[in-house]
Amino acid sequence: MLEEHLEEWYRGPVSLPEPDTTEFKQFERLQGDLAIKRFELLSAHLFHWPSTITRDAPTDISIDRLRSKKDIHTHFHSSLLPLLKQHFNSVAEVLGDLTELRKDPAPRIQRVLEIQPYLHRDLDQMIRIIDDIIPGKVPEPSQTNDQHFEHFKSYRLFGLDNCIRGELRCRIAGFFYDSCIIIEELKLPARKRFPSSLGSQHSLNAAFDTTLKWLNEDPGNPL
Repeated sequence: MLEEHLEEWYRGPVSLPEPDTTEFKQFERLQGDLAIKRFELLSAHLFHWPSTITRDAPTDISIDRLRSKKDIHTHFHSSLLPLLKQHFNSVAEVLGDLTELRKDPAPRIQRVLEIQPYLHRDLDQMIRIIDDIIPGKVPEPSQTNDQHFEHFKSYRLFGLDNCIRGELRCRIAGFFYDSCIIIEELKLPARKRFPSSLGSQHSLNAAFDTTLKWLNEDPGNPL
């Protein structure tokens, strides 16, 4: 059911009607609700994950299996993850300037609506890739000096698993929540609005950076 809801709005951006028309005023009232609903669906999708793997089953970390994942690992850290981070920063640019957002919300919320399908697409890819590389529980790391494993050393997989399925997932959910609150407050009179902001953006960017370090380099002494 969740996937059906996501696919229903993943067909392209919503068209913006002509300004100063009845249709435009109606659109302006409804587009905020649509943006909120989409963020809620994305958050539900995020916390529905992982749904296709058995987290109690140990992950096969044999070198033969991991070597077969080299190409998707490269795509993940060099292309997909930086692009996903860029999408979140694009949303933050729109919602972060509260003065401009409240002055003329329609085109800015429209921009959010245009970005959301790309968030859905790339988040779904991220989930599928990490489930492919790490389809279960990663054993506790015992060594860091096996040069044959390169980026697939056990401590890297252990750290990557904890970072993506723990820290990054929670930070993304926090960003979605903050975005919903900011959009929801646009409906309120100015005197009733709280000073909400995207305070979660900094911690989200930090989580992305830590994930990239686990994929590319040692983010610290893990043992």
